[in-house]
Amino acid sequence: MDQLRFANNDSIKKLLSPDERVVFKEKLGKFNSYRALIERNLLITSKAIYILKNETVEGKIVLNKLKGVTRDKQETSIEFIIHVEGADDCHFKTKLRNQIISILQALYLEQFNKDLRLYEVPNYLLADYVTAEEDVAENISRLPEESFLVLNDNEEIKANESRF
Repeated sequence: MDQLRFANNDSIKKLLSPDERVVFKEKLGKFNSYRALIERNLLITSKAIYILKNETVEGKIVLNKLKGVTRDKQETSIEFIIHVEGADDCHFKTKLRNQIISILQALYLEQFNKDLRLYEVPNYLLADYVTAEEDVAENISRLPEESFLVLNDNEEIKANESRF
């Protein structure tokens, strides 16, 4: 069932290139620049991530601009961040967090033959890792440190074995 009614929506179809296919769609929460939670539609295609307010595109992230994804280590957390090269990051809240991350990882691997960087941070305040529009203007990145990288869904890269 297409709960967001995108499959047969002409305005949504016009957004997509002829070789672009819809992979996932979901209503979710997005934190705005004031850290207020607003409802948006997330549309993931074979080429991009679209953030929609109703049927109007508010943002588009082409997959080759993804720098990585950050999530909280808490299994009960439902928030995550999509880090974008040269743009502000997107901070989301949804119970489908892990499913969305898995889809993005699979698409990235399929397109670029390499893993999408996944960061797992101990801090439940993910907002500390969101690069805002004003940060981008000042060339500041809030991407987590390399020590928070994970190889795959639960295997941490040990940046310095002597620390453990």
